[in-house]
This record gives sequence, structure tokens and C-alpha cells, in this order.
Amino acid sequence: MGDSILDKAHYLDEHDSLEEILKDAKPDAQISLLAIDGALTADTHRQLESIPEKPGCVFLSCGISEFDDSINELDGIDITSLEDITANKEKVDAYRRRTKTRRDAFRASFVSLIDKLAEQCNKIAVFGIYSNAPANTDVQRRSFGTVNDVIMEESALRNIPIINVGALLKNPEDFSTVMPVRPSVYGGRKIFARVKDVIDSNFEHGIY
Repeated sequence: MGDSILDKAHYLDEHDSLEEILKDAKPDAQISLLAIDGALTADTHRQLESIPEKPGCVFLSCGISEFDDSINELDGIDITSLEDITANKEKVDAYRRRTKTRRDAFRASFVSLIDKLAEQCNKIAVFGIYSNAPANTDVQRRSFGTVNDVIMEESALRNIPIINVGALLKNPEDFSTVMPVRPSVYGGRKIFARVKDVIDSNFEHGIY
């Protein structure tokens, strides 16, 4: 359940989606794809209503769409440059305030989501966010890193296993040529390998 890390079939060739890879690998398993490309955490809350009763396990991907609009927030200002920061102090300060507000809102929504999910299923794994897609700007990478920190912190506090997607998707071929900020079939197969590791470990907490 969640967003485009799982729901990405329309960026790939037929039979190359993560759902189809899972079905090929585990033909006897019942797999329910509730994820929707572009879903926010609030949308994922609504997906809870569609979870089958007593699911065997749940994989959750969320957060990457929360800051997807951050590409134009600083209009080309280099926030690693002291000169740029000084010359554009008001804009940079406003960006930092917005980022903190959005991070705090995401944390509250994410915590509520995983706590509700834990009431329905005791085998949960969470995907971290990748920020190194070739099409991402420096501002987006920093924004996604902010969201990823929240996911890692709150999941670790609850002993929920985390699939560190950012460490898996490192090469240009790991991303779709149709939508370069989404995983390709190669990236999807890397993600599937970690999903299998989590299942084989019986959802032992840790970073995969």
C-alpha cells in the first residue's frame, strides 16, 4: 500500500511491475495492490479501509509525494552557498519554516498511519525514500531526505523493518526512462530482492 514505489506499472513494459514480479515469484500468494501513484499519506490512510481482513503482511511506501512539489521552492538559489543564503535570506528562511511545518505534519500523519496499520497486521515493512533519481534537483534531494529521516526514525522506534531504497537505487538504469524519478524494472527487481529478504527473515526488524 502507499504510492508509486509500488504502483508504477504504467512507467514500465508489460509484466515488469513489482506486483507482477511478486506474483511470478510467489504464485500461491494472494497479493493486493492498494498503492496509487502520487498518493499522499492522507490518501494512504484511506487505503486502510481496503486492506483484506487479517493480512499476512503489509509493505508500506509513502512520503515521496509529500515534497514532490519542492522543485521550484527556491527558484535556483543554492542553499549550500553562504553568499546565496545571505543574499536571499528571507526566501531561505521561509523555505526552512515551510519545510519544518511540512516535516512535522508528515511525522504526525505517518505515525498515525503505521500505528493504525499495526492494529490490523503484525508483520509490516516500510520503504525508505530514494532521493538520488537523476531528474531530482538538489532542493528535492534535501526535501526527500527530510521525509526519509522521519520514516527511518519512527519505524526504528517501533521495530519495523525498513527497506532502504535509497541505498539500492544508485545507477541511471535503476530509474524509468518514461518517468526518471520512478524505479525501472531493474530498480524494481532490486526492491523485490529486499522484499524477499524481509519475508525470509520473518520481518525481523533492521535495515535491508
